[in-house]
Amino acid sequence: MAHLNEVQKKRLSELLKSARLRSKMSMREVARRARVDPATIVRLEQGNNPNPTIENLSAIAEVIGIPTADIFALTKVLRKDELPSFTPYLRAKYQDLAEADIAEMEAYFQQIAKRHRISPDGPHPGEDE
Repeated sequence: MAHLNEVQKKRLSELLKSARLRSKMSMREVARRARVDPATIVRLEQGNNPNPTIENLSAIAEVIGIPTADIFALTKVLRKDELPSFTPYLRAKYQDLAEADIAEMEAYFQQIAKRHRISPDGPHPGEDE
């Protein structure tokens, strides 16, 4: 995994700690279930691990019930061109959502995107480089 900066480490630590607390598990229990060293959990939650492995983060995320993709998106480890645009994301993530609800959310997103002068389809090739 890429080297995390201070902001990314803080975001990651907050996400992992809040999810662990919601799951009502101790750091030691998460470590046991994820099969990682307990010190790994401590360092991540304290924001003291600039180079966590994808394997450890994936295992921990599974144990505490958060999507691994959320970790990568939150820490901005994924490049913008690796993320889906808004409508495909909605359809994939919320498959039981009514078509009318997706259309309503998409229309609202279009308004926000227009107000901020961004393309709702994401950057064009080369724009984010």
